[in-house]
Amino acid sequence: LVLIKSMSNVDLIDAIHTMLHFYSCRSCIEGKIWIFWCDEFNIFFQELVDQMVSMSVLPSLGYFFCFSAIYARCTQVRRRSLWMAMEEVAAQISSLRIVASDFNVISKAKERSGWLILGLMG
Repeated sequence: LVLIKSMSNVDLIDAIHTMLHFYSCRSCIEGKIWIFWCDEFNIFFQELVDQMVSMSVLPSLGYFFCFSAIYARCTQVRRRSLWMAMEEVAAQISSLRIVASDFNVISKAKERSGWLILGLMG
């Protein structure tokens, strides 16, 4: 199972899928998360919300687990719905859960690049 956070053109997913010889693929969350998997995995997509995709994964030789991929919004206010969705998913499962995420959070203004931060300069 491979997860790629993509800032690329969503049209490339099929070409990459073919080039890397994956069994199948899916683009989620406006193309920000690409999921590729091989035929040794059965993937059952369960939840697709604004900032998170969750799935059940059943390897052909192994244990069932849940997997959530998150591409969070930048502001705390816009992440509130994500926290609620994460709590709902957690309440529904009793198996192992793996979470991969990009929370898009900076702790200091100087960590940010490419944007002018008004009110914090000079």
